[in-house]
Amino acid sequence: EDVFGDIENAIVRIRYSCSEDLNKVLNRRALEKALYDAGVYFVAEIKGEIERAADRLRDEGLTEAVGPVEAVRRWAAANDIEDAEAEELAAMAAELLEVA
Repeated sequence: EDVFGDIENAIVRIRYSCSEDLNKVLNRRALEKALYDAGVYFVAEIKGEIERAADRLRDEGLTEAVGPVEAVRRWAAANDIEDAEAEELAAMAAELLEVA
């Protein structure tokens, strides 16, 4: 299947938007190679606009007064981490604090 259409001898610029997770698995070299294999004359740019997790609203109640273990729990809840894994992470954080 010809996914690129008629791009032979073209100068190509690709701009895309995606999540951080999708950007991590995007293989730009493979995309660029596929473009050249399709007959592109020159790939001028492959540029992504990444939606960062940090762009999400922050928990206003999350301050230094909360404490590191509770902060880990809140982070896990905000990132849809399963309860069992969240508690394991909180326990690890507590253990690290005891060692330090």
